[in-house]
Amino acid sequence: MAASIDEQKKKACMDIDALAEEMRGIASFIGAHPELGYQEQEAARVLVEFLVKNGIKVESGIAGMPTAFRGKYKKAAGPTIALFVEYDALPEIGHGCGHNISGVAAVAAGIVVAKHMTQGTIHVLGSPAEEGNVPDAGGKVRLIEKGFLDGVDAAFSTHAAGINLLKLDWLARMIIEMEFYGKGAHAAASPDQGINALDAAVLTINGINALRQHIKSDIRIHGYMSEGGTMINTIPDFARLRYGMRAQSGAALDQVLERVLNCGRGGALATGCRFEWRHTARPYSNLTNNTPLMDAFSSNLEALGETYIKYYPVSASTDMGNVSQVVPTIHPLIGYGNPKLLGHTKEFAEASCSAPGFRSMVLAAKSMAMTCLDLLHNSELIESVKADFDKTRNAQ
Repeated sequence: MAASIDEQKKKACMDIDALAEEMRGIASFIGAHPELGYQEQEAARVLVEFLVKNGIKVESGIAGMPTAFRGKYKKAAGPTIALFVEYDALPEIGHGCGHNISGVAAVAAGIVVAKHMTQGTIHVLGSPAEEGNVPDAGGKVRLIEKGFLDGVDAAFSTHAAGINLLKLDWLARMIIEMEFYGKGAHAAASPDQGINALDAAVLTINGINALRQHIKSDIRIHGYMSEGGTMINTIPDFARLRYGMRAQSGAALDQVLERVLNCGRGGALATGCRFEWRHTARPYSNLTNNTPLMDAFSSNLEALGETYIKYYPVSASTDMGNVSQVVPTIHPLIGYGNPKLLGHTKEFAEASCSAPGFRSMVLAAKSMAMTCLDLLHNSELIESVKADFDKTRNAQ
């Protein structure tokens, strides 16, 4: 059986090489036409066309999201594996997270796995709005809520990066808006008649800054003022803050949220403003990596002649974390070969439409396809993946 799997992997890699030119074309197109979350019409269109052209049936507009999709191929009874596809961009920067690279890689991996699998089911799940910059961001959370991970035995995707990195600290994340409603008045003639919403927001910012001294070092709080007045000679009657918070766990994040909100309530109370707040994106869970699944993935990277870093203490967040709470999951990073390259920058967006980015895309597709074939055809591996997931979940 091992020899059979190895032969399947070899053929899968050859097929990905045969698709590489088409993959570069699609990744270049998506990279040159960046679209924000839930607006990824062109990206979703070309990715769906890529799947359909290669014999994968696709449902579009799933889970109430017009740009979400599921490609599904079933060979026979056996495990069900889900590959997640991301394709949204960042405001102004474009594909500074490399979703044009990782998304095409996941689709290509699904196409090739469907060709070589002898049992089981492969799902290619197009998940919009991973970035938290649009209202109600977090397409994977909506897919989970609508049951699209029911019956899935393992799920994964890769992420673009400067280097190959198996694990980092994928933190739980919330994004909120805090609004302050005051009362406008002439700033010179009748300031005593006004209630200054800008002052409430500034007091809140100062309160959050003071709070940082009294929270654990792994917790992140970051944000900005998006509105705070429109003219110099009028007391601002409205102000809005937009803040993100991250922590190692959802429970810790809930505690941080309450303390941040108390800063907002205090600023409003001190100035006489009315205070409101809301989540602007779906809360993201921390990501729990499945050890046997990661071991299989890293073994395939080694078989492809790649080196990697097992863990680096840097933090980020993703809605793949929510996936990891319901099915065994990994989310390794495949690099462009430049350790100085930083995500969420224009330089990264440029690299995502360059030869190093395209090489990374092919490597990501191969490593994902090989790992899928391991899961589909190695019963001992899939059982160990499930056992590790159950053990981790019970320990939480």
